[in-house]
Amino acid sequence: MAVRNAGKIIREARLKAGLTQEQMSDDICSVLTLSRIENNSAGVSPSLFQALMSRAGAPRNIFPVFPNRKDFDCFYTLKRARLYLESWQLQEAYDELLKVKNADFSNNKFHYQEWLYLQGWLQSRSGSCEHQLIYEIFISALNITKPNIDFSDLSNELFSDIELELLIEISNELLYLSQSDLSYIICSQLESYINNAELSFIERDRLLSRNAIARTKYLLYTHDYNKALETINEYRHLMVVNSENTSLLELNFWTAMSYYYCGNIEKAHQMFNDTFYSARAIESCYATTCLKFVSENTSIVIDDYIKSLPPINCKTFKYEKITDSLSLSDGTYDLFSPDVLTLGRLIYVLRKEQNISQAVLCQGLCSKSKLSKIENDQLQPDIFLSEALLQRLGVSERVFSFWGNSNYKILYELK
Repeated sequence: MAVRNAGKIIREARLKAGLTQEQMSDDICSVLTLSRIENNSAGVSPSLFQALMSRAGAPRNIFPVFPNRKDFDCFYTLKRARLYLESWQLQEAYDELLKVKNADFSNNKFHYQEWLYLQGWLQSRSGSCEHQLIYEIFISALNITKPNIDFSDLSNELFSDIELELLIEISNELLYLSQSDLSYIICSQLESYINNAELSFIERDRLLSRNAIARTKYLLYTHDYNKALETINEYRHLMVVNSENTSLLELNFWTAMSYYYCGNIEKAHQMFNDTFYSARAIESCYATTCLKFVSENTSIVIDDYIKSLPPINCKTFKYEKITDSLSLSDGTYDLFSPDVLTLGRLIYVLRKEQNISQAVLCQGLCSKSKLSKIENDQLQPDIFLSEALLQRLGVSERVFSFWGNSNYKILYELK
């Protein structure tokens, strides 16, 4: 789809879902804003587009358009922070999140929501036991777009990806706050929702795996050990098949604990060792967290060599003060502003900043004439050309998720 047709796509998705403008925009933006977007008199940022399309239960990917360079920088920095967190590079993630804060979230409440989510995840991955504080971070982030949510009944709700991530982490923190029943209620509802949501299979599997970790902890807490092992092992295998490492350490560890409580001490010992050494290999404090849990809660005999290793200390990161998001914008902008960055304009800006000629950038990819049309918004590049051009400019295409039409969506899924 063309970058300037977002309003038409949103309107079609809303009508197909049978939603009024009031229902579609509730807690996301004003009705007037949605009307302006649908009439193509206002632009829509990638985060706002995804939130609105999620509300309609529709595919939420589009070639990105940014209000200005500052908004792109915040967007891209948040994605870098996420990638660092996924690989347990916590200091690097913290540094990226600090940049977003110093940029005032580009005055975008959706950037602030994701920033809060990543802040909570940073604290969780750093081994912090301040579970009430972490819970409050996640709740504050969710309340930006879901202020009146009823955790006991999510059946009539529609969620964006970030809202699903927040609900999963909230259910996880509830376990530590002695609210295990509510945690399980959320987990059970989310599993059904995610399985039926319009997501790519990779996004679906990642969300289900995160959700499975919380469900497994609950099942272990309630002594349903066989069900816990069945649940966690299914998603551990799934992530291995997908070559997806984001949650693999935690999946391995809780599989080990499930084996332990099922009575298979030897298998638990082996899997604990695998998790411990994998965590140490990437210098993750999760190695220390796992060792502490096993030492205090199980009868597994810790190998002498493991005991001899110096611990990887859990690093403390400052808890950032939660601020009022009401003053932040809803991510809309003047579609015809000279500051707007379409994908073509972004490629042009990055190329100029790096002093790269059109001939060098497009060599072997497309003609110089085609690149010129892309940069002038006269031509929309397909997914694979977009990725190749961004890669040559040093921008990871992993932070973007886009397609131009249904055929490219299928190709992207197959890739």
